[in-house]
Amino acid sequence: MPISTAGAAGEGPEGEMESGGGFLDRLWEVAAEHPEQPAVITAGTEVVTYRKLLGRADRIAAGLVRAGVRPEQLVGLGLPRSAEFVAAAIGCWRTGAAFLPLDARWPTDRLEFIVRDSGLLLAVAVGPQAAELRRLGVTTLDPDAPFDLVTTSPIYGPNRLAYAVYTSGSTGRPKGVLVEHRGIVNLLDAQIAAFDLTPGSRALWVLSPAFDASVSDIGTALLAGATLCVEPDDDLRDPVRLIRLLRDRAITHVDLPPALLGVLDPAELPPSLRTVVIGGEPAPAEAVRRWAARVRVVNVYGPTEATVCTSLGACDPVTWADPLLGRPIPGIRYQVLDDEWNPVPPGGVGELFITGVGLARGYLNRPDLTAVKFPTVRGERWYRTGDRVRRRPDGEFVFVGRADRQFKLRGQLVEPGEVEARLLELPGVREAAVVRRAAGDRVAIVAVVAASDEGLSATAISEHLARTVPPWMVPQRVEFLPTLPRTTAGKVDYPALEAERSHPSGEVRESGGSDSREGALLAVWSAVLGRPADPAVGFLEQGGDSLGVLQVVAAAHARGLTLRPSLVANGLTASEIVARLRAGPERDALPAAFLEAEAAAELSRLPSSAPARGHPAVSPGRILLTGATGFLGSWLLSKLLARNSAEIHCLVRGAGRLPPDPRVHPIIGDLERPRFGLSAAAWDELTDRIDAVYHCAAAVDVVRPFHRLRAANLGGTAAVLGLVGTGRPKRLHYASTLSVFVSTDRAHGLLREDDDLTATGEVYGGYAQTKWAAERLLRLSGGRFGPVAHYRLGLITGDTRTGRGPGRDLFTQFIRGLARVGGYPAGVGELSVDITPVDYAAAAMARLSLAEHWDGATFHLANSRSLSLAELLDAVRASGVRLDPLSMAEFRARAAGLDPSAAAGCLGLCRALPGEEFDQLRATDLFQATGVSFDQTNTTATLGGSGIACPPPEPELIRKYVAAALDGIDR
Repeated sequence: MPISTAGAAGEGPEGEMESGGGFLDRLWEVAAEHPEQPAVITAGTEVVTYRKLLGRADRIAAGLVRAGVRPEQLVGLGLPRSAEFVAAAIGCWRTGAAFLPLDARWPTDRLEFIVRDSGLLLAVAVGPQAAELRRLGVTTLDPDAPFDLVTTSPIYGPNRLAYAVYTSGSTGRPKGVLVEHRGIVNLLDAQIAAFDLTPGSRALWVLSPAFDASVSDIGTALLAGATLCVEPDDDLRDPVRLIRLLRDRAITHVDLPPALLGVLDPAELPPSLRTVVIGGEPAPAEAVRRWAARVRVVNVYGPTEATVCTSLGACDPVTWADPLLGRPIPGIRYQVLDDEWNPVPPGGVGELFITGVGLARGYLNRPDLTAVKFPTVRGERWYRTGDRVRRRPDGEFVFVGRADRQFKLRGQLVEPGEVEARLLELPGVREAAVVRRAAGDRVAIVAVVAASDEGLSATAISEHLARTVPPWMVPQRVEFLPTLPRTTAGKVDYPALEAERSHPSGEVRESGGSDSREGALLAVWSAVLGRPADPAVGFLEQGGDSLGVLQVVAAAHARGLTLRPSLVANGLTASEIVARLRAGPERDALPAAFLEAEAAAELSRLPSSAPARGHPAVSPGRILLTGATGFLGSWLLSKLLARNSAEIHCLVRGAGRLPPDPRVHPIIGDLERPRFGLSAAAWDELTDRIDAVYHCAAAVDVVRPFHRLRAANLGGTAAVLGLVGTGRPKRLHYASTLSVFVSTDRAHGLLREDDDLTATGEVYGGYAQTKWAAERLLRLSGGRFGPVAHYRLGLITGDTRTGRGPGRDLFTQFIRGLARVGGYPAGVGELSVDITPVDYAAAAMARLSLAEHWDGATFHLANSRSLSLAELLDAVRASGVRLDPLSMAEFRARAAGLDPSAAAGCLGLCRALPGEEFDQLRATDLFQATGVSFDQTNTTATLGGSGIACPPPEPELIRKYVAAALDGIDR
């Protein structure tokens, strides 16, 4: 019984339509005009003319009819790249059937799945693949078997199924894409014109028949009256033999995988070659320019779900830099939409949607996926590509990356495609892929590079990326391979690269240091990284992260080696760290005078012009919020939406985590780039529309030094201040931190709201240093850019309902560490930690910012009563955890036996250590509220009667925090 493939997307053939202007009609016209012209030449000698090709197709069609084939039935093509494959595809269409290409290189499991999923009953196949198909219950036909010619006219129409192609699904399950005839000739006509194919052209067929681009390779050659040249796989895979083939066969046109552009030397191309087609993935810009200087290079773009290719464009040998998609072909339209399917303005980044004549019917047996990927938007059916693109003001579309390859790492959105594009800009990089890879209990960003320059180093690559991508997207590890692994479709095999490699960069050297401390430190690094550490590379540079730094510090301290976290995070090798230790202990402090000068320098770079005359609106109509996807920022966004009716524009690097509220508008940008990375027009529009700015974005990191956090926390604040002082008058609401007191030499007594910080002598730790400098920057501005309100926040903890915090914060890690140790150091004295629930902090900040304005005021948002260590220990015990009083030596010894993650939490008690050790570790001090109290005069006066008050650290709240921290861990 024939397979019914109609209706996979709710629509199918619209009745029996005689052909009129379709592929077969056009092919017969070509054959009638050039019957003896070679249609296919195999290995340079076996010639099949257009007349013979159509004769073979008719005989195969007769065999299919005899086998009982029905219109739209899927017929498998288990044939290699050959004239027989071409004839069989035409023969299927001759009967009204559709073909399904099958690749002999597929694993048995994949072939079995596709046969079962497609309901395949009939195939044209030869050799071992024919035998395998018969084993699976499929009837096979030999393409060379003698059958009577078909004399009836083919019945097919634009809405009839032409072919199905199985592509890899993100879940690992292949999905069959059903493509109709309607878009095929439209595609081929556009490509023939762009490629400049003529009856005298000779096109080399390189790609796998199972790859849908082969429809283009075959179809453009045949409808242009050109010759399709077929050669053995071995000759196509060898660069030297491929160049020889191009010359010996006088090839004029070839469709190449982009990766080959970095392997082949365009200077060796024969004079016959006129056009090279590339597509499927971005190619190195430098390689494209070199090739485009010798031949016509046409870049094509398009998903299988929209009939192979939807846009194309010639590559300029001088200006080609960005991975452009080209202009849509006739009959195709593009839209770039945000997460709410609203158009993204030029310059913004969003998902590419495609509509037009080429849209596929949908997915075989997958109505759920079809509905998701082919939605109706504003009355039209579109295809969601999953590709993130940016539309330039000149109308060109730039590929940014795959939405399904994005991932969050340490709270930041990583766009591998953007990093790959920057890698391909670097001379000497032939191929590049960026993946995330698990290393122990962490995840690292890994760049895998195939280089044409043997002198290219990992350091040079890292330095290039440090200049061109945000800091959190710089890979922690660079690996070199001769070539990148590829799938059968010729695309980069990312799953293979994500798998852990034992020694991906060559032999991993063991420590040769004479200092035993270097060997001990490398052993700790190896334990944390989950693989042998490289003694010639810094910890972060070989896959470490901020939590990993704390794990190193904790494990080293438990072994008697006390390190400042910033020393490990500063890019030093193990031997360099030990050399610093030999020189004597260092304090993690910077003079306030130095930080004041840094703030003044940032201020001097801002335009001196004052904002427009007038005062900011009392009730803002349009708000800009930074940090909206962070822990505090997401709560503040929710409170602002509930408290006023303003539109809220959120500066984010990706809009995926914003709530689906019509008043929330993502602005895709980067705080650390000039004008946030926006175009001049978008920046001007933003400055003219916004009434108030809430600046919550910050790099919250207790281990990195000042210079590594400066751009985000000080430079980012300066950029926000520049926006406030441009265009429409605005108020700035700045989320500061009480670390500007408690991480300084002034951490004692009453800390007042009206303190301008000028009495500070020194500040400890990179985070507090950058936040202190940022607050001083705003105070030095004197309000000339606009009024500024400061909100100094205490230790932000989980919400009062669930108790769940950010998860990787020191408070959570400390509770987990105590539970794993099973004890605490006795006799440490009274220690206190501030508890500021995030829902209170967000509600208070929203209320204060929308109340009668205290222009220039400072508000402390913290708890009026700190939580004591004794109370916290009681709550942990109440959860069922046994905690024994231990000597400090025993506490250290138990921590040394833990995994590094649990040991890191124990660093929160560094305040109990002797003075010199505490100075080294004070960046990890959790109990900074010890011996201080926070003045909240302004906060209390403004919130009075509102019902918003910080809940005291009562046992019920602390039990929630403990339960959330211990949820799911092995005690």
